[in-house]
Amino acid sequence: MARFPVEWLFAALMVAALAATAIWKVSSNAKPILDELEESEERITGNYFDNIVTLMSSTVAKIFTNFDQNRDGLLDRSEYDTLLASLIAKPGGEAYAMSDAEKQDFYCRGDMTEQCTGVTMASFNMLWSNWIRKTCSTTSAFIIVDVQNDFISGSLALKDAPAMQDGAEVVPVINRLIDQVPFNTIIYTHDWHPIDHISFIDNVGLRPLSINYTKAARDVQVLDAVEFADGQTQVMWPKHCVQDSWGGQLHEDLVVTENAVHIYKGQDPNVDSYSAFFDNNKLSQTNLVGELKGRGITEIFVAGIAYDFCVGFTALDALSLGFRVTLIEDATRGVVGDGIASMRQALIDAGAAIVEASQVKDMVLAYDRRPELAKFTLKNTKL
Repeated sequence: MARFPVEWLFAALMVAALAATAIWKVSSNAKPILDELEESEERITGNYFDNIVTLMSSTVAKIFTNFDQNRDGLLDRSEYDTLLASLIAKPGGEAYAMSDAEKQDFYCRGDMTEQCTGVTMASFNMLWSNWIRKTCSTTSAFIIVDVQNDFISGSLALKDAPAMQDGAEVVPVINRLIDQVPFNTIIYTHDWHPIDHISFIDNVGLRPLSINYTKAARDVQVLDAVEFADGQTQVMWPKHCVQDSWGGQLHEDLVVTENAVHIYKGQDPNVDSYSAFFDNNKLSQTNLVGELKGRGITEIFVAGIAYDFCVGFTALDALSLGFRVTLIEDATRGVVGDGIASMRQALIDAGAAIVEASQVKDMVLAYDRRPELAKFTLKNTKL
């Protein structure tokens, strides 16, 4: 179970946790918030959830007031910087370093009027619901991409690819993450191709090539990008991950949890599917989006094989769908060195975090609140 099994059950839980860790600079001898509420003139009834509704409203106002040091009903840039230093922080509470331009961008995005003139209580209420809560609480999924025999020791083993990385190295790292990190959901993806799949170099002669493509089918090599007559461009691979084959099975040393979600992709013989969400032409999709939304997932951690193809495109599509995304770099291996570097930069540019496995638990528990993910969330928030 995750530390926060339901997204922000009550604001009171947040306040209690933050008070205990001094994140919001609440006095250690402050009365419990419920006691304060009972002594106030605010509405208290015999109904538990009525009281929680009142408590949440009171809590947000008190947090706003905590940062509104001059009590003018507006968070100016200096006051907002104090909020940022508290909100966007490393484990232990130290603020992440940000440039003045980055802080100004956060400030302007937090102003509902888009005038960069200050954050009102109305804007703060929106920030609280749509940004601060999401930054301080996660409902997480760990997507383990294509850790299958063919990519480790079979027909498309990464150690034989240009980057000469060993796919087997991801397995113990992923297993430790499964054991030590309280993800809400674990998802395994499977490349799952029919025998006549378009990506197999053995099948290159089964479909007409574009008249503009200069090679004959017999001259095509692995990793060539072949242009077909239907307009598709397809990178060619050795036959791999054929349905119901040994090569398509998950690696025997990989921990596979009960109640995990399994996503099968690449089943259409005429189009490849690098992403676990969509085929490469974006004409069809798997059930992954529905599985994530049905579980209330807000945060995705992704790892597996291969960095520059299926892992990377799964992460990019997750970002485009509005999920916060973290790629676990030491639990991921790739095919081509330049492709890995290009994909890494594309993910950073799109708003993903790139981390090591040792950092993941604190992120899932919301003790590590990274600026790139906070920025992504706020950028995609409508105030």
